[in-house]
Amino acid sequence: MPFTYAMASAPNFATNPTTKTVCSGSGTTFTVAASNANSYQWQVNTGGGFTNVSNSSPYSGVTTTTLTISDVTGLGGYQYRCVATGDGGTTNSTAATLTVSIGPSATISYAGTPFCSSSPAVSVTRTGTAGGTYSASPTGLNINSSTGQITPASSTTGTYTVTYTIAASGGCTQFTTNTSVTINPIPNATISYAGSPFCVSGSAVNVTRTGTAGGTYSASPSGLSIDSNTGQITPASSTTGTYTVTYTVVASGGCSQFTTNTSVTINAGPSATIDYAGSPFCSNLTEGAVTLTGTTGGIYSASPTGLNINASTGQIDPSQSTARTYTVTYTIPAGNGCSQFTTTTPVTISTAPSATISYAGLPFCSNGASVGVTRTGTSGGTYLASPSGLSINASTGRITPASSTPGSYTVSYLIAGSNGCPDYYATTTVTITEAPSATIAYADSPFCADGAVAGVTLTGTPGGTYSASPSGLLLDGSTGQINPVGSTARMYTVTYTIPASNGCPQFTTTASAVVSSSLTVTNPSTSTALQGSSLNLTFSATGGTSPRTFSVVSGSLPTGLTVSAGACCRVYQPKSAVFRSPYR
Repeated sequence: MPFTYAMASAPNFATNPTTKTVCSGSGTTFTVAASNANSYQWQVNTGGGFTNVSNSSPYSGVTTTTLTISDVTGLGGYQYRCVATGDGGTTNSTAATLTVSIGPSATISYAGTPFCSSSPAVSVTRTGTAGGTYSASPTGLNINSSTGQITPASSTTGTYTVTYTIAASGGCTQFTTNTSVTINPIPNATISYAGSPFCVSGSAVNVTRTGTAGGTYSASPSGLSIDSNTGQITPASSTTGTYTVTYTVVASGGCSQFTTNTSVTINAGPSATIDYAGSPFCSNLTEGAVTLTGTTGGIYSASPTGLNINASTGQIDPSQSTARTYTVTYTIPAGNGCSQFTTTTPVTISTAPSATISYAGLPFCSNGASVGVTRTGTSGGTYLASPSGLSINASTGRITPASSTPGSYTVSYLIAGSNGCPDYYATTTVTITEAPSATIAYADSPFCADGAVAGVTLTGTPGGTYSASPSGLLLDGSTGQINPVGSTARMYTVTYTIPASNGCPQFTTTASAVVSSSLTVTNPSTSTALQGSSLNLTFSATGGTSPRTFSVVSGSLPTGLTVSAGACCRVYQPKSAVFRSPYR
């Protein structure tokens, strides 16, 4: 039969992937179009030949006509091609090269901002990509667009945003970064005091200022009473003389410090202040000096009476004064056309604290009740103990031995320094003795009357003595050992006693001890029984300690023989049995 053979054509690429330049951090795609193709496989050549690409980050669509790359970072110089497969075979596309551009990055700053309008030109500090241009917003800042240099002297004062721009290139978009720059005006001012010179007895005088506000005022030499914030001067509290008053606007906003000054004269007139820097003074001090500022030669007095004061020097003697608050007056008599001048200051004399403390009944046992302190003298202090471990109420001084660590403590009663008097301490010693505590036990009780000497187990405080009740027990009063031999068989209560000492009462604890008479067992007589019948054999015992039980202690019973706890024994269907005394 005739047939027609048609050869399938190999795939043919109508569109091949194109070479691209992409910015680092961006994505891209490669696309093909082919006829006679049934499937596609993208390949990459990283330098060692083409290999198939798999669908894993940053790749997707590796078996489609479009290969997608989500991030080209690190893929610069790679080649990509597509392999198309059809009925007529396989065809490779041409290769496309991926070029990755590094994206621009930069920061800019102007060291020293803000700048004064008198400042010289300032250069920008740029890190990162070069080649950009500079601009400022709003208008008014003199800036070089190529270098970024600014000129404050020819700029309008204000705050600007400087922008550094790198144009789009190499597949990367335009990049901008900015910084802030402030240009401040130069400070300028004048000051004056209308009416100078002034009398020392005159009222306060205000300054007249024109220009920049916010500065501070000072005077030279010292002696002029001036408000540093407002510039107001007070002749009455100033020393006579001629002063230079300076108005200072401190360096700020890039501008240097600015100063301007004027002259002020205070004419003669008495003026002074007095102060007792140590007031209040404690009544155990012997002197307190006055600080006089201003005109000398006045006299001192105090009101009310009771303050020991030297009228010429102003020195006081607190130890010879009555405790209270006084007003000390310094008086300069009228003269040289000026009226009498007086100034005052308060002085307080405080009573010095004094106290004693004690605790009756020392030492105290650690299981004792709380104990109050006996205090005489100044109240209101606090109580402290050293070393730590003593439970003490800081306000009342009451101690609680039961919650304290045994030991010796120094208890201090502190009256904190106040009103010119230093801290005051009164002390005493307190001792807390550890309370005796013990348990005793005779672990092997009961003891057989013919047994060996038995020792006691003592846990706790040693050094006590042992006794027993009722009488009849041979007991060592020092060691607590029991000698059953010679003791009467019965139950005893053994008492361990620690005598009272060091503030602690007598302590006792008890334990039971039993001495049993010797055990005697009577065996049953030999018996014979018929096979298949029952037989009871009875053992009896005297002495020892009830209740008594019977058990097999060695060997084993014949089949069918059992032991009951209260007697012995029962036999079922013995063939023949003779029982003697190996059982007890």
